[in-house]
Amino acid sequence: MEIKKKNFLYCWIVAFYFIIPSSFPFNYAIAAELDKITCTTDCNAECLAKFPGVSNFFKQLECRGKCFDVIPSCMPTANPSFDFLQAKQQYYEERLLTHFISREQNFSYIISRDKENNPIHQGDSLLWSSLAMGILPCEKGTEIQNSLAKSLQIRNGAFVRFEPLPGEYADNSTSRDQETGVLFGLAMRMLRCPSHLPEIKSMWELHRKFIAEHGSLCASNHLNCRITKGISFLMRQLSFRLGLEAVAPSGGDKAIFEAEMVASSMGVRIGNLTCYPIHLNTLQAITAEILDRPIKKRVYKQICNDSLEMNIPLVDWYCNRESSVSILNWVANFDNEDALNKPEYRYEYRHQRCGKREHPDLKEGASSPGIDFLMLIKLAGGWNR
Repeated sequence: MEIKKKNFLYCWIVAFYFIIPSSFPFNYAIAAELDKITCTTDCNAECLAKFPGVSNFFKQLECRGKCFDVIPSCMPTANPSFDFLQAKQQYYEERLLTHFISREQNFSYIISRDKENNPIHQGDSLLWSSLAMGILPCEKGTEIQNSLAKSLQIRNGAFVRFEPLPGEYADNSTSRDQETGVLFGLAMRMLRCPSHLPEIKSMWELHRKFIAEHGSLCASNHLNCRITKGISFLMRQLSFRLGLEAVAPSGGDKAIFEAEMVASSMGVRIGNLTCYPIHLNTLQAITAEILDRPIKKRVYKQICNDSLEMNIPLVDWYCNRESSVSILNWVANFDNEDALNKPEYRYEYRHQRCGKREHPDLKEGASSPGIDFLMLIKLAGGWNR
């Protein structure tokens, strides 16, 4: 427990260091100490090697600050190498909407299926459904959008994990993870489907009223529903972009959002934890960019450094690593039934798992909706398509 506390404190010290303006004097004292830096340089390892030991803690911070100031960006743009996958996109979409959408009581939510073809893991359905709404062609995503809007009306502005909501989630009806998916889906939908803007605005306005009344994502105020400063920044920025708030969140609000991201990604690396927080950070960073408030370059680079060699396909793409090229065949072979039995395809949603240390999580006979493959095809081909 003491080690975990120290790791947590360390992550937050470094996180807040990353939001200090780069004009702070000691940032520039070690310019000559770093070797040649490329966009794939591991600033953490480099600085620990040059200044080892606890006694050099502040030199390590100083070194990281300078490293992240000068490291070139690897931020991806539309990748022509993915163009050949567009021919398969329709197959992935039809597979998703034909076999992996639950239509219970006239609600439409994305689900996985067990070997008997029954819906499973409905607790994450809001996340998968929101991602699908954001990346599907406008007309194909309308069914999911309408379903979420209908649920919001019935529940007075609250998003829930699934409809009808299973009893086990009565007090834990959503979470910040699910809200991250909602923010991504609505922001993508706003960007790509302007004709749906009035409906998106109405949905979000109703949700804002619920938040204002309850101060939480759910009426029970469950721990998972509590709104952090970081996710509040994205929620308010979406409100601003939709014309529901007159003033955008401040630079200080954005700095706290970025500090939370850095602390979270560093915590995964230092604590050797499960990798889903890095996936959520990536979704939040993409959402911030869509909403015209991209994260600082040094924050982007820190997240990419913390995920080096973890083998998370979406993050590898986002960080524009050379390894992202190797995911082309992984995506392309998804419709090959023989390939689907191989370990690399036995994840329910590959982008939240570290291939380096997390084993496939899809049980024998179960099947995945393939949102992870569609995400890569859509994002790598260009956000506006």
